[in-house]
Amino acid sequence: PAVVRPGSVQEVAAVLGVCAAAGVAVVPQGGNTGLVGGSVPRNGAIVLSLLRFTSLGPVDELARQVTAGAGVTIEQLQHHARAADHDFAVDWGARATATVGGAVSTNAGGSRVVRFGTMRAQVMGVQAVFADGSIVTQLDGLVKETAGPHLPSLLVGGEGTLAVVTAARLKLVPWYRSTAAALIACDSLVDAVSLLPRLRELPSLDAVELILPEALTIACSYLQVKPPLDPASAGAFVMVDCAAHHDPTDELAALLEHERGVLAVGAQRDLLYRIRDHITIAIGARGA
Repeated sequence: PAVVRPGSVQEVAAVLGVCAAAGVAVVPQGGNTGLVGGSVPRNGAIVLSLLRFTSLGPVDELARQVTAGAGVTIEQLQHHARAADHDFAVDWGARATATVGGAVSTNAGGSRVVRFGTMRAQVMGVQAVFADGSIVTQLDGLVKETAGPHLPSLLVGGEGTLAVVTAARLKLVPWYRSTAAALIACDSLVDAVSLLPRLRELPSLDAVELILPEALTIACSYLQVKPPLDPASAGAFVMVDCAAHHDPTDELAALLEHERGVLAVGAQRDLLYRIRDHITIAIGARGA
């Protein structure tokens, strides 16, 4: 029946207070990139859009943290952090549209979980509004916070059921400019999983992704590019990305001496990520 687009935490509180009093359900909505229908309103629910919460504070160099509004996209956050010679760890294909609020609410993972963890590991503080319209602001970002329950940990992954997150205090990580990637062919899904302990021995391991042959085929067809490896040559593929302050190419090449795979640096690495990022888009375009 309605989409409400508040521009301040006080307006969010007012909307939730009115809806609670009227018994009207509210569905918080961020960039709408989810694949499980979590942001779809049902049975007369009001959509509460957080896209106007685009404030992005200065990078705190001492704490290596930044405060971002719920409507800031992951890509905007990454560019903002890199301008200060830092980086934001959580990354996935929908980065240009997915928002901080959505990532917090879904405890988003992405490609770099193997190195930096999910969104929960990045959230140092939150500002949120509860269903009765009460506001809580904990954006100090104290690392050694041991007084009582840690509210950010409770709200991350809450899917909007516990509170509406309007801002988050986020941890930043080093920005590794030297990168190298590889696509490894495995005989089966079990073999792909079994590869992970060896990958963890790479000091510069930054991202790991499973790509099934069907996914590789459909994404390459959508992009009209040649697959880096023959999709029929494996039961599963593992995409590995290494990042460091030094060139990790030799480190990854040494791994490939014992595996069936291809090294991807520069433009080849960019293509590999384009393929990975377009898998879901390609499936949607096919209508499957």
